[in-house]
Amino acid sequence: GIPVEIADLVIRVADYCGKKGVDLELQCNRSPEPEHTIDFEEWLARINYALSQAWAGTIPGTEFWLGMTVKYAFRTASACDIDLWAVIKEKTAYNRTRSYRHGNKRI
Repeated sequence: GIPVEIADLVIRVADYCGKKGVDLELQCNRSPEPEHTIDFEEWLARINYALSQAWAGTIPGTEFWLGMTVKYAFRTASACDIDLWAVIKEKTAYNRTRSYRHGNKRI
């Protein structure tokens, strides 16, 4: 469901940042706090926007927008009463036992 998809997004962004040497925690901490958002669809739109900006290399930079993507993901989860850290841990544990991994990923 939605919690697992949000967790998967955060896991994939974190994996990408790890491979590229991006300090994701630093980027999350330096990105501004998003203003209050009323509905779930707007949070999803913000996640999509930030990830699109990261992909496009838009100023202030890919690293900044990846941090915003993760920050928006956590804010979305919070707004929906989802314990995202718990879902990330569950998803990570599940991924370790999967017989099929997209792209032949190693864990």
